[in-house]
Amino acid sequence: MSMDLLFEELLQATWHNNYIIVNKLVSAGVLNLNIRSKIGVTALHVATYRFDGDLRIIRRLLLAGAEIDKQESHHGWTALHIAAGCGFVPVVDLLLRNNANPFALDKTDATAMDIAYCCNQGVIIGILISAEAGSEASQTYTGSLSISESKFGRAIANIADEVD
Repeated sequence: MSMDLLFEELLQATWHNNYIIVNKLVSAGVLNLNIRSKIGVTALHVATYRFDGDLRIIRRLLLAGAEIDKQESHHGWTALHIAAGCGFVPVVDLLLRNNANPFALDKTDATAMDIAYCCNQGVIIGILISAEAGSEASQTYTGSLSISESKFGRAIANIADEVD
């Protein structure tokens, strides 16, 4: 089976939250987990968006070397941006515990906190404030709050269209 077909199978299994297939494909060790699909997302971006309460796929991808701060191509969002916008508290927590960068900027200079703010994700904002306060990085909050909730929704719909 070609690498393209294996990657497509990984995206499909991730989209459908099929841990058994994801684990099998990742365990084979032949896939580069950090390549992007034709719309510019990695398996980690898809797994984050499709989170259903089970963290196993995200954990497995991270354990196998998925780049936690890899940006998708269109908006420059990391998995943390996506999880923050969707309000997925367990995913935000997992990503931060695995050293996701809460200061990562997308193409409009928005951070995950900006996305959470625009999507009214108060709990996530609190988690991100704590993460930023506890960060040893000497960075200042520089987000622009320029992403509208509808723009976030359209971008997530693009991910859905590709792997559906």
